[in-house]
Order: sequence, then structure tokens, then C-alpha cells
Amino acid sequence: MTPPPKETSTRQSAADAWRTIRTLLPYLWPKGSAELKARVVTALLFLLAAKLCNVYVPMLYKRAVDSLSQGAGGHVTAAATADWRVEVSFGGGFMAEKVMRPRGGRHS
Repeated sequence: MTPPPKETSTRQSAADAWRTIRTLLPYLWPKGSAELKARVVTALLFLLAAKLCNVYVPMLYKRAVDSLSQGAGGHVTAAATADWRVEVSFGGGFMAEKVMRPRGGRHS
């Protein structure tokens, strides 16, 4: 019979994570390299924007479906199909995805 696997404590895992971050921090935030610092900040802002989009998209879909199902008896009305905010939101999300998608083979 094999012994049960050892469980690593949460405290030990957190300590390991902070140790790794401290080891990598000089490479991510070097002294005297403003360009690299700007890239790190930009990358973190894009990461935050992506997280916000992932949270907002289901709510946007709900609003789109609700706006299309307005009207008497479930019939689609002209006002529901002409909701420009939904179109602009989808178009903006599509363009943002195209701009932020990494290009294959190019590393700068």
C-alpha cells in the first residue's frame, strides 16, 4: 500500500511563488531601462483590459439577445435591430482582438 501524497501547505506555496517573483523581478524591471519598464506596464494594462473584456462579453451577449427579443409577441422590431451600441461594441472588440493578437514569427 502506498502512502498518501504529501500535501504542500499554502504558506509554503506562497513563499515559493514570492521567491520566484523576487528572482525574476530584476529582469522585468531593470534599473535604467525606461523602454522595458514601459513595455511591462503596457503588457499589464493589456492583460487587465483582456480580463475586463472576458467579464463583460457575457453581459454584452445578454443585452444583444434582450434587445433583439423586444417587441410584442417576441417579434423583432426595427428599433431592436438598429441598436448601434451593440454593433459598435462587437466591432470594437473584433478590432481590438486583431490588433492585440501576436504576429507569428516576429519578436521585437
